[in-house]
Amino acid sequence: MNFLTYRAQNIFSSFRLSCGFILLVFLVCSSAIASTKPVGTISFVIGKAYVENTTHRVLQTKAVVGGDIFEGDRIETETSGHVHIRFADGGLVSVRPRSVLEVKSYQYDASVPSNSIIKFDLVEGVVRSISGTGAKAARDKFRLNTPIAAIGVRGTDFIVKASLLKMQAVVNEGAIVVAPFSFSCSSESLGPCSSNAVELDDVSQFLVELSSLSDKPRLVPLSERLDPELIKEPTDNTKGTNAEKTSATGSNSDEQTSEESSSSEDLNQGKETVGYVAPVDETKRSVDRLDAIIKEDPSLGISNYVPEEHVGLEVLAKRQLVWGRWGNAIKDTDRIVAAREDLLDGRSVAVGNQEYVLYRADQDLSVVDMGLKNVEFGLVDAQATLTSSHSVELMEVKEGRLSINFAKGTFETGLKLDHYLTSEMEVEFAGTIDEKGYFNSRDESSSLLGATTLDGKEASYLFQQATDFGRVDGITYWNDK
Repeated sequence: MNFLTYRAQNIFSSFRLSCGFILLVFLVCSSAIASTKPVGTISFVIGKAYVENTTHRVLQTKAVVGGDIFEGDRIETETSGHVHIRFADGGLVSVRPRSVLEVKSYQYDASVPSNSIIKFDLVEGVVRSISGTGAKAARDKFRLNTPIAAIGVRGTDFIVKASLLKMQAVVNEGAIVVAPFSFSCSSESLGPCSSNAVELDDVSQFLVELSSLSDKPRLVPLSERLDPELIKEPTDNTKGTNAEKTSATGSNSDEQTSEESSSSEDLNQGKETVGYVAPVDETKRSVDRLDAIIKEDPSLGISNYVPEEHVGLEVLAKRQLVWGRWGNAIKDTDRIVAAREDLLDGRSVAVGNQEYVLYRADQDLSVVDMGLKNVEFGLVDAQATLTSSHSVELMEVKEGRLSINFAKGTFETGLKLDHYLTSEMEVEFAGTIDEKGYFNSRDESSSLLGATTLDGKEASYLFQQATDFGRVDGITYWNDK
């Protein structure tokens, strides 16, 4: 064999070996890819929402109906974003606006559902979870983690809101077990924790709440029972399985769709975990600790412009703009509203709707001061309510801005509201203002009506905003900064 023949055979052998290695790598990779199956599908999207998985898709992609969801996916929604995910076992998860949810594990075993492993991490925001076959059969291996608490289920439809400072949850059907993270309750484990745990069911007229400053959750009374109608989702034309009914012995009843209604079993019987209500002194201690922290770093303070109690007439009477009701009755949710009979002297009606009327102090000017240009107003106080067919509840008003350009005859305003059902939400309006200081804005789902004083020193408006949970009504009072 000459040198050239020997060399040719070596090259061919090396080439064949290299091709074999490449083929082996290709087959291994193909097998790995083929074994990575989606665990869910996006069934509904509104607004801006995104999906990211560094394992399969390095770049963030826009959430679209029909898109696949894999283990490791991170679903993130912006202010207007809302996503529904239908999982392989029939479970449904709704990711509300301004939320981040990670699918840590979704290993559904269709042949033996009790072997399934399901785990979510709610980084922030609000989600609704309706258990599928896997979560129902493997309750000891289902977990939803929040930044400060672990949630296990008893076959459930529930909503949870979470942040670094606080977690709140309500149950539509079934029951959940909530416990703070501790040495005996790790975020890495599965299933419900028992240490310092609270169990909440759909019969209780409570929500469960945990503060980052407390080592035990507490039950907070609701003004009305939370009916599933109160938290109706935008429809995606798909029916999710309702959380299973459990009796005191844990037996299952027939499954129903989440749109059907049925009577609930009494889940208070035979419970091993008893709901814990924090004593007054413990609550005060938590508040004192929070006050101390805020004094060290004021930026941590969370402002709420809704007064805890009704603002007295002695304060309201000093304002040029004051809200009243057409009748003299003041409701429990009113905070910056005075009785009509106390406002008539020296004031005239500026604007109003079927419930409220804004009285403006009589002034020497007949039109807005012509020297006014662009004025930035500061929010002084406000009141806002969420109204459904079952209840009227106060919301928080955390931030506000109002800019009026008198020279151009335009205005722009925005508010940041919060409630345990809606999570944090923003309302924004823009429109025109006339020479009398009256301004308004209206579209299909919202409206605003307000007025300024003719000297441009005060402003006030009422607004309405339709949401998935009911109607938001609000009143605001501002003065120039």
